[in-house]
Amino acid sequence: MRRTRPTQGGDGGPERWHQEQANDVFNSLPDDISADELRDFLDADDVEVDADPLFRERLRRKLWTIVRERFGGSDGGSG
Repeated sequence: MRRTRPTQGGDGGPERWHQEQANDVFNSLPDDISADELRDFLDADDVEVDADPLFRERLRRKLWTIVRERFGGSDGGSG
């Protein structure tokens, strides 16, 4: 799954808000983590990774079971 990035509106919109948040995060980094290291880590979100289909199915079933146990309801034939 790939995250989508917000588009920039006329007033800066979400893009400006994200930049302000990023600045706050970068300014509050521990001394042993550089802003460049954090950017490299976050850039990994843009890399498309194909998960093993069996893993994905096991994960889907496990997550669905957790949701049903927590919130009740039936599987509706999809699990």
